[in-house]
Amino acid sequence: LNLFLLVPMIAVAGWLTWHFLSRLGETIRIGTTSLEVSDLPLYPGQRYDICLVQAGRMSLNWLKLMLACDESATFREGTDVRTERRRVFLQKVLQCEPVDVRPGTPFVHQGELVTSEEIMHSFQASSNSIQWKLLVQGQLQQGSQFECVFPVVVYPNPSVKERD
Repeated sequence: LNLFLLVPMIAVAGWLTWHFLSRLGETIRIGTTSLEVSDLPLYPGQRYDICLVQAGRMSLNWLKLMLACDESATFREGTDVRTERRRVFLQKVLQCEPVDVRPGTPFVHQGELVTSEEIMHSFQASSNSIQWKLLVQGQLQQGSQFECVFPVVVYPNPSVKERD
């Protein structure tokens, strides 16, 4: 009986060890991701210079920078509380393909982020929120993907007057 339990446990432990080491190696190969924006906070209808730096040692099928907005709303129905989250805006800022990153020579890409006049400013209340972020997404040649999230704040457009 002990042998029947020992063999599957050794197999599972071996698989977990292999999985952990492969993820660790992938994380080391990906390296650090840095993103610089010429001015913060962001405002609707403005232009910003950006610099994306990807270190590590890997070959990527593609590397993308996206501006995303997530809205969350909390609903109360009696004693039940439920929170829904939804991506309400996604704008591709840049896409590079293929990308080859070598040790000691990070991939550097400078570009431009132009925000739409129509975007909603960041907002936080007890029952809902509007949260903005810059997402760096990449796909390794082996097929696995990674994502780095950089939260940003969007202020209301100062040239738009509030309605009474």
